[in-house]
Amino acid sequence: MKRLLGFAIGAFVLTAAGAAVAAPPGPGQRFDCSQGGSGISCASDDTGCVPQSKDVPTGNVSTLKCGDGLSKAFAGAIRAVIKCHAKMASSVLKGAPVDDEVCESNDPVKHKSAKEKLDAAIAKIAPLCTSTQLTLAAAQESTLFASKTNPLSLDAQAGAVYCDGSTSIDPGGDDAGTISTTDPVNDGNRLKCANTVGSELGKLVAAAIKCHIKLADSDFGVKDFDENVCEENDPVKGKSALQKYNAAMTKLTANGTCSANTCLTSGNRTTLGANILAQVEAANQIVYPCPGTTTTTTTSTTTTTCPGGCCCAGGVPTKTVFTTGIGSGTCGHLASDTNANFFSLACGGLYFGGAGVGVPLPSRVPDQGSSISNVTCSGTTLTVSGTTATQAGGNRCIQGANSTRGASCTANGDCAGTCTTDADCSPSTSPPSCVSGSCNNGKCALEKCTNAGCLFGPPLPIPNSSNGGAATSTCVINTLSGNASGSADCAAGSVTNLSLPLSSGIFLTGDLMPMRCSLGSNAGANCTGTGGCGTIAAGTPCPGGSCVNDTGRCRSGSGQAANTPCCTGSDCALSGTCETGRCSGGSNNNFGCIPNQNPDDCPGGTCVTFIQTCPICNAGKCAAGINDGLSCVNGDGALDGDYPTSHDCPPPAAAQLGALPISFVLDTGTKTKTAVDFSTQSNVFCGFCSNSTLNTFARKCGGTVGGATCTGNTGTTGAPCSVASPCLPIACTADADCSTLTTGGFTKCRQNGAAGGGAFSSLDIARTIVETGSPAGALTTGGAALPAKLVSIFCIPGTFNSLVDSAANIPGPGAVALQGTAQNLP
Repeated sequence: MKRLLGFAIGAFVLTAAGAAVAAPPGPGQRFDCSQGGSGISCASDDTGCVPQSKDVPTGNVSTLKCGDGLSKAFAGAIRAVIKCHAKMASSVLKGAPVDDEVCESNDPVKHKSAKEKLDAAIAKIAPLCTSTQLTLAAAQESTLFASKTNPLSLDAQAGAVYCDGSTSIDPGGDDAGTISTTDPVNDGNRLKCANTVGSELGKLVAAAIKCHIKLADSDFGVKDFDENVCEENDPVKGKSALQKYNAAMTKLTANGTCSANTCLTSGNRTTLGANILAQVEAANQIVYPCPGTTTTTTTSTTTTTCPGGCCCAGGVPTKTVFTTGIGSGTCGHLASDTNANFFSLACGGLYFGGAGVGVPLPSRVPDQGSSISNVTCSGTTLTVSGTTATQAGGNRCIQGANSTRGASCTANGDCAGTCTTDADCSPSTSPPSCVSGSCNNGKCALEKCTNAGCLFGPPLPIPNSSNGGAATSTCVINTLSGNASGSADCAAGSVTNLSLPLSSGIFLTGDLMPMRCSLGSNAGANCTGTGGCGTIAAGTPCPGGSCVNDTGRCRSGSGQAANTPCCTGSDCALSGTCETGRCSGGSNNNFGCIPNQNPDDCPGGTCVTFIQTCPICNAGKCAAGINDGLSCVNGDGALDGDYPTSHDCPPPAAAQLGALPISFVLDTGTKTKTAVDFSTQSNVFCGFCSNSTLNTFARKCGGTVGGATCTGNTGTTGAPCSVASPCLPIACTADADCSTLTTGGFTKCRQNGAAGGGAFSSLDIARTIVETGSPAGALTTGGAALPAKLVSIFCIPGTFNSLVDSAANIPGPGAVALQGTAQNLP
């Protein structure tokens, strides 16, 4: 629903708020007071200008009466369409579906459809409007009432509020959106939840527009008006537009109406309201255009010209930034042939593998990962391209000369520095790292750019917290293998098909720190001895403290004491089970646990892992890895026991298995992937040529049927392969693609696993993966970063390491929802 209203409203709503009582901006001046005015009437996040005339269109860009009238008309149209969608969805649940076109677009008898009423309202106000206002209004109407193939239309965006189940709300097929019709106990409340949220969001829109009209009228009349009290925060009466909406959402939670709805959680509903207001405030230029916005009309076409050709609020953006945050809530689900939603996909979670995956999912996506891309602007459309290390900045030396460590850089050579002995280089390696007076192991971490060779996000831990699974835990370093490309829209805050091709370096590290310092000046540091778990390193690695077990804790049961350290089940005399996680809080506090279990191992608490698959940045120093003990800067937050990670702290190079090519394409819309059935396996999401009897997969240089046979892990470049043509599995979409691979019997197209491939969970065999993103809403160039969600569904090839591939159940599908913020920069 954020998209349903955010995209729609953003194009025609009015103004925002300021601070202290003072003179408002005058006619022709921007609502943000950048051209005049000050105080509480300044709307710093809003585009558009105070109208030049009350009701005389000649010689002006906008009139007040037209802007007010258009705003009321569009607000009414949006609420009317929302009601049409609700009526149609209700008819589907009743088993007597009725198409909404008569209600929404074309009523041949009474001519009372939402669109016809909007047309009538615009026609009535037209004599008071300028040609610019009418042209912009016509373009906006065309977008709002387009079919669902237009992602900005109301029909397309209905899918964001009707997001439960698998039955379409529209028998005619024009509208997006699904409801549940297979659960008689809960389906009524699910639909009531969606209908109510839609209705309340419609009320919020109307109330906010009313506040904006008051502000526009006050500015034109040289009167101050505190729009923030009207719209967002009324400290006295608590009756602002947003406060009323939030009160309605609280009521839904209290009465349990939305308890069975998986996508309209309390947090998501609250976020919807806040995001919609941000979008409303950021896009006022449609009804109240500024001087300099012109339109050109010919006998066949009408076009709108914005200053410089770019219609983005705040001016022309040159870069766009997305920064990952901490995920919360649900962003997707799995559907099987018999169950429309049997497994929820968490926001901020990374999922991989088929139904036989042995790693508890999801893995947590690091926060604080920023990617900066270039954009060019035409209208509100942004064409996205990659940035170089120089353009993005934020790079630093992580290996090479000690004197350059942490210094700014744009290439590995910048980190070579000068040296006299190997001790002048970090890390010092064999063969020697100081060669001819400079360090030959210089490494510049390109952390924010989006061209080939740039890093994507902080190091990603993939701990295998299943019982006995720690040895197959991995650390992933994602590097772009190609330049970023895609498109975005500044008015909607949307991203479409943002391609970020990845080379995912896989390091089989297991647990890098079975023992860690407790207390003292080196608390949290690695103190693992040569014997591994339970052994203490020689010397005094923990001054003022002690070296303690960081491997596991005994599970509860049979009188087992809490917080009993263990390395194996034999260390747990009573429960007999040692786990690599520890409950923090709750009724099982300090007992061993496995995360992401159902039922939860830690009721009332959380399961914190002991597995550090990537080196971590501990109190400003690397713990484990090739830079153990050297300085570092956190790359992310302390999200779990395997964080914070940092590119200052790389994993051991010897642990790298290879690099997996990932076609990573992100979107703020809804992404789906549906499995197909092949001759030897059903529910295949990602096919690779295989020997179906042995469940092994072919590999060739370049990943083509005609390539030379290779024996290395995926992404390795040793003979007979090369950097240009690495050793890869062979992707397929049908058995016929593999028919010539008779040597080795790799003639069947399938993914890893049993007769049914599936995805991410053994609760059922998935047929469809669904991930739903969320646009940021209208972005003001140089303005605040706004919440957004980018989602992707992709295929993951196997590594050809049997232990890793078996645990991860790859090759197979992958999915992720990146929750964070988006921002456009000048």
